[in-house]
Amino acid sequence: MRKNALTICCFACAAGAIGAFCRWLQNQLAFDGTGLSKQSPLNLVVALVLIGTAVWMYFLAGKFKKAGFAAHTGLKEALGGSTRFCLPAAWVIGALMLFGGLVLFVTGEDEASPMLVRILAALSLFGGVFFPLSASAAVNGRETGVTCLFMTVPVVQFCFWLITCYKQNSTNPVLWVYAIEILAIAAALLGFYYMAGYAYGRVKPRSALYFDMLGAFLCIVSLADDGNFGEKLMFASAASMLLFWAWMIVENLYMPESAVQEPVPEPAEAPVSEHDIPSIIEEVKSEEKQ
Repeated sequence: MRKNALTICCFACAAGAIGAFCRWLQNQLAFDGTGLSKQSPLNLVVALVLIGTAVWMYFLAGKFKKAGFAAHTGLKEALGGSTRFCLPAAWVIGALMLFGGLVLFVTGEDEASPMLVRILAALSLFGGVFFPLSASAAVNGRETGVTCLFMTVPVVQFCFWLITCYKQNSTNPVLWVYAIEILAIAAALLGFYYMAGYAYGRVKPRSALYFDMLGAFLCIVSLADDGNFGEKLMFASAASMLLFWAWMIVENLYMPESAVQEPVPEPAEAPVSEHDIPSIIEEVKSEEKQ
């Protein structure tokens, strides 16, 4: 299933790159000098890219179930990596979130709500540390209360990020300015929420895989927006985290034994002995008379 996991992640990245390019064009051409949105076909193009990708990802997430694959419910069986590069990659991704939180904390004075931004930066520091610990717990199969804490922190972080984003844009009349950011935070929040279900024993593989892909896609698209550099690093790290979990889900899918149908051998004909020849001749004569 590693090839399918690579296909899923590459598709999300490619769709995110296309969406980010369309969003960049929209930012360059669909706003006037005062920052207000104007009539432009790019608004429709961006909306169609977002909707089309979300629908396609929904069917893509359900493709494995239709093919007969099933997902494990145990933490190690469902999210344990099969290569030695899993944990180093998780630490690099966590370090990116940690660095983004530090940058946001230092530059938070320039934001609209500096206190909320700094609290968000502090939560990002915890999120950057706890993500590789969550990956390590999944690889080692430690289903404990500490693992639940590790996987709950990103949910809290993105809940607070959603509140902060709404607070900062509550007086902004131009929806297109912050629409992508709001959608990216909300989708990533749902992705981390369903991933936390693996630690709590509430597993929904299809929902987790769908929102992991969708959240990663929208986080990549949001990188085209003008914003704090620390937030951009956090979006890039969040996209990498969600793609990491999506890879693990697909890689650990399996085919149930009940779904594998072995061909039933045809019964072999019994050999005819010499004692059976007279009875066979009588049966043939009776059939001819009838």
